[in-house]
Amino acid sequence: MEQYQQIHNMKMNNMNLNIFPNQTLQNNNIPNKKKSQNKDNSKKDIENKNIDDIIEKAVEYSKDHSGSRQVQNKYSEGNEEVRNKIFEKLKPEILNLSKDIFGNYVIQKVLEYKDSEKNEIIFEAIKGNISELSLNMYGCRVMQQLINVIDEKYLPQIAYELEDKFEKCIEDQNGNHVIQKLIDRSNIENNSKIFDVVYKKLIPLAKHTYGCRVIQTLLNKCNKQQVNKIL
Repeated sequence: MEQYQQIHNMKMNNMNLNIFPNQTLQNNNIPNKKKSQNKDNSKKDIENKNIDDIIEKAVEYSKDHSGSRQVQNKYSEGNEEVRNKIFEKLKPEILNLSKDIFGNYVIQKVLEYKDSEKNEIIFEAIKGNISELSLNMYGCRVMQQLINVIDEKYLPQIAYELEDKFEKCIEDQNGNHVIQKLIDRSNIENNSKIFDVVYKKLIPLAKHTYGCRVIQTLLNKCNKQQVNKIL
């Protein structure tokens, strides 16, 4: 009798599974739905913030997907006073934001305005960490933008910090872009050390996925004597 009862219970359980085949899946989807709803609510909450709220929490919002966009928008839409207020909040965290998946876009937005004073402050904030940023997936974007807009007198300092990492950067998927940007903006004299590194490993770099791109960029900036030496 007991055995019969066990078999009967098993059949009933199977029937329940057949009647409600998606019940388990639906229950499993509940956390994902809640998570999605929380994200949507967070996005709407940030979008409804006024300019004072955005300024006050500029660093926090810069590290958020929707928040980063809002900080960038407010920076673009605002007058000089608003931009200065946002930048004052960002200043202590410039280095960390430069390496952040969303924060790097905010620092790039500041650099887009080519404000020489702000550019110099950003340079001072990241000085000593230039090679790290150049090899970083997000930091390399800030470095490229910085090299593109900063006064030429700072380029030798950037090159000096990268000097021990030239070869590593040239062969790196992130760093090679920074080296190319530095070559583009620098004069022949400043590029001479990069040229020496490239020349010593010319054949391997010419075959390298990223190294070959650096060589092409360098050839466009080399003097005739250097070009002949490579060819």
